[in-house]
Amino acid sequence: MSLTNEERKELFQIARKAIEIKLFGKSNLKPTMDSPVFQSKKGVFVTIDKSGKLRGCIGTVEFNDSLMDVVPNMAVSAAFHDPRFQPLRVEEYSSIEIEISILSEPEAIHTPDEIIIGTHGLMVSYGSSRGLLLPQVAVENHWTQEEFLNHTCIKAHLASDMWRDKAKIEVFEAEVFAEGEF
Repeated sequence: MSLTNEERKELFQIARKAIEIKLFGKSNLKPTMDSPVFQSKKGVFVTIDKSGKLRGCIGTVEFNDSLMDVVPNMAVSAAFHDPRFQPLRVEEYSSIEIEISILSEPEAIHTPDEIIIGTHGLMVSYGSSRGLLLPQVAVENHWTQEEFLNHTCIKAHLASDMWRDKAKIEVFEAEVFAEGEF
């Protein structure tokens, strides 16, 4: 899926509107959401940065809800419900930047050689544990394929080498765009 710049801007508006409603009780933003692409069901992650540092990131790999519904839900979750951070405060709002990642369906792989750094995100699962890292995380940290796998296992609260023979490994692609691009 490749969104137009106008569609991307609209998704940012709906994400901001959802955060503003929760933070201020109202919003001046008026997104139209008239593109048919907003009806497509996708997995989405919304990342919030403040002054270049992570401030929240929440998403879903489930393809049950339309972009029109999942983007504002994940934006509110990233801003107010990421357990690693305190809920977003009014005084922080003007200094946040939103990044949206729209995911492709995950596909199982069997060896690290199948991972393309910069293209693939990873999901590792074993039993009820699951960890996911977006494609940009490996690039930002200059990880090899094995380091990417190790860190995804750690994110799943598994031993770092669990991917070698026990865990299920899946890759996915993401269309990633940030407000700063516009």
